[in-house]
Amino acid sequence: MAGHFAQVYSRKNKRLVTGLAEEGADCLLRYDWPGNVRELENAIEHAIVFGSTREILLEDFPEHLLDFGDGGPGVPAKFHDAVREAKHGIVITAMRSASGDYGQARPAVGHSSQ
Repeated sequence: MAGHFAQVYSRKNKRLVTGLAEEGADCLLRYDWPGNVRELENAIEHAIVFGSTREILLEDFPEHLLDFGDGGPGVPAKFHDAVREAKHGIVITAMRSASGDYGQARPAVGHSSQ
């Protein structure tokens, strides 16, 4: 199901996403999913919009998913906070420069083809 949503939102946002990184998949398996399929769909869409690589990474997911689990062994929570904050800033800047058009928004840091 996650793969299906990744394909849908990858096309919608014109961003190539090849799948989930292992840590991302583990996070989805650990989460309780009180919102069921709709919550999963929203989490994948969030990861596509805020991600910057071809794989969906753990830090691409909404914060409430990361708060549910510990992020995995050896992964400090502060790291995820810093990465999410940096990615959020890049996305906001790109969206502003594209006047809110997702398809035209390109990060200024060289990830435009990913």
